[in-house]
Amino acid sequence: PGRTILKTGPDTYRVVEGSLTSCEEKRPKWSFTASNADIRIDHTARLHGTAFKIKGIPVFYTPYMVVPMEEKSRSSGIIPFHTGSSTSKGRAFRGGYYQTLGNSADATFYFDYFSLRGLALGGIFRARPNPSTRFNLEVYGIDDKLDQGGILLAVDGESQLKDDWRAVARVNITSNFNFRQAFSDSFRTATTSQERATAFLTRNHNSVSTNIAYQRNEVFFPTRSLVIRKMPSLEFLSLGTPIGGSPFILNLRTSVDSLSRSDALMETENLVQRLDVYPRLTMRLPSWNGFSLVPSIGVRETYYGARMASDSSTGVANQGLHRNYAELDIELRTPVLERDFSSAWFGDFRHAVEPFVTYRWIHGIKDLDKIIRFDEQDAIADTNEVEYGIVNRFYVDRKTGAGTQEKKEFMSIGLI
Repeated sequence: PGRTILKTGPDTYRVVEGSLTSCEEKRPKWSFTASNADIRIDHTARLHGTAFKIKGIPVFYTPYMVVPMEEKSRSSGIIPFHTGSSTSKGRAFRGGYYQTLGNSADATFYFDYFSLRGLALGGIFRARPNPSTRFNLEVYGIDDKLDQGGILLAVDGESQLKDDWRAVARVNITSNFNFRQAFSDSFRTATTSQERATAFLTRNHNSVSTNIAYQRNEVFFPTRSLVIRKMPSLEFLSLGTPIGGSPFILNLRTSVDSLSRSDALMETENLVQRLDVYPRLTMRLPSWNGFSLVPSIGVRETYYGARMASDSSTGVANQGLHRNYAELDIELRTPVLERDFSSAWFGDFRHAVEPFVTYRWIHGIKDLDKIIRFDEQDAIADTNEVEYGIVNRFYVDRKTGAGTQEKKEFMSIGLI
């Protein structure tokens, strides 16, 4: 707004004693005032006698200011050059070039020159072809003068496909651990000795889940790193399928994996088969005064295409191995204790306490010392145990899209 607004041309205006702010309060938190301003629509605003005010108090003054008013759009160009210094890398210089690739993609090419290390080159590609798809790719590498050079590859992509299918890629790997320690941007990245690369295709429909995954996990060790690969893994899950009108619920997990493992003690073939079938039957019993008892029983059959062998030069023998066992779980849940609290600084919330007791029995596993450990599925042993604990849940009121309020859990803490 202004005291006087004059139209001086087809798309130009002059504002006398005008002000500018985005605050809606009667006394805005911040504002710009100008004795007069020449405005050209979609180009620039030239302000004379400009003061920046906070709560009406002037904190900055300039006799002349030019404010761009063009419609914001991406454009290609050279990235501003900057420099700095480091005790481990010396004087650093960075520059680059940014290139737009249509309306939904762009690429950045940049360099880092370190006086003590040498020249590093990097590139970033980003794409967002549609609202449900995104893809980011980054490559960075250096031939280091101090023998700590290497290459970084980072991929982050996700796409929602038809028929409830979803594709995801998560990759963050380096050619060696010394390179990551020397050139990482954060302490956590530099000290974490584990890298993961995962790409999977998944479909969750009703109570059925189908997953196809490629995965590589590496843990760095001074002598030889531990590398586990799944190339690929096919998994089928059926969760909570009622059997007719009976109180029984069937859960089924089947998987076919092509695995490999290499470390300081063993090295498998590039492809080791693992076939797994795991049905479970759960019985729904009626609750009584808030007490509920849920028993379930399952059997599992797993076939491995190789086994551990101490007398082999690779630590592995290409001999098949069967593992089968039975499992019984009985879970008891007691009545939930709830109480509503009101707090001036935190707001109203509800605290619920859910005690539980679980009995677990696994029996039938043999040759545990011969099973190759690819993941947590292979580290199962006979057990007879009781687990008990308390889950604390906290709820607050949240408005729904229909304008009503409902309790929403915002935090849970379990003591087991």
